[in-house]
Amino acid sequence: MKIHIISDLHREFGYNDINLRIADVLVLAGNTDLGIKGISWLKSLSLDIPIIFVLGNH
Repeated sequence: MKIHIISDLHREFGYNDINLRIADVLVLAGNTDLGIKGISWLKSLSLDIPIIFVLGNH
């Protein structure tokens, strides 16, 4: 099983060109976007893998 763990995308400062379709599970470990905007962004990607999402990491 491949687990892709990333954090600190800070999409509020601009777009990050990261391939999120390279693993069996995606872990976004905080600071993806402001508030719940990161959740809306993830839904728009229509990924067919389990996602573990943390709003912030501090």
